[in-house]
Amino acid sequence: MSPTRQIRITEKNRAALEAALAEANGRLDRFLSISDLLEAARVAEEKLDRLALRLVDRPGAVAHTAEPASPWSQHFVTVAKATLIRRPSGWFLQSAGRGTGSGHDVQVEILAGQFDLGRLMDQMGVHMAPADTAPEPAAAPLNLVA
Repeated sequence: MSPTRQIRITEKNRAALEAALAEANGRLDRFLSISDLLEAARVAEEKLDRLALRLVDRPGAVAHTAEPASPWSQHFVTVAKATLIRRPSGWFLQSAGRGTGSGHDVQVEILAGQFDLGRLMDQMGVHMAPADTAPEPAAAPLNLVA
């Protein structure tokens, strides 16, 4: 994928985003649109929400998206792809181009230091008991097979 100057993904930047996508889409029958980028940014933000990442910890996260491949395609085909990066002020288009793919999905990458398992467990209401207070194992199951 060819790197582009980073463009914030907003309706206000429609013209710059369209120009970057036009180059990436080329002559492909199916292509990425600005709506795809807005949706990818929304989905990526939802995934970061589910990980309980604080807003201050989100910059540096990266999202990858690709236009949907043909529904009857059983193999990887050439598709338009985009890479988005999370900055403090929102999602930006980092690069757009062509690559191989098989479907439309938003994959999010975060740095190891961005994730806080304790915060996620608190959000889910899961609390770890100390190892020395673990309950006794249950009795061995009955073997009913003769």
